Amino acid sequence: MERCPVCRARLREKSELCRRCSSDISLLYEIEEQAGNLMAAAVRAWAAGELKTAVNLARRSLDLKDDAEARVMFRFLCKRLKPVTIQRDV
Repeated sequence: MERCPVCRARLREKSELCRRCSSDISLLYEIEEQAGNLMAAAVRAWAAGELKTAVNLARRSLDLKDDAEARVMFRFLCKRLKPVTIQRDV
């Protein structure tokens, strides 16, 4: 998080309070950390061949923090989850 969601002041360090408006932003840092942990778990699940689990974990991560990197990973996993069509001999 680069800016306070209340007053939009630049955040210089990971502190519990915004230096400008004194809003408590510690919970937001915890949520960002949880989102990162979920995305890391999604990558591990994908590497282990557990695609459905990976997609679910990535979705949960996006629910907490929607950013470009997470969206790319989620789309990547979803494209691999689509069922493969089987062509029949005619």
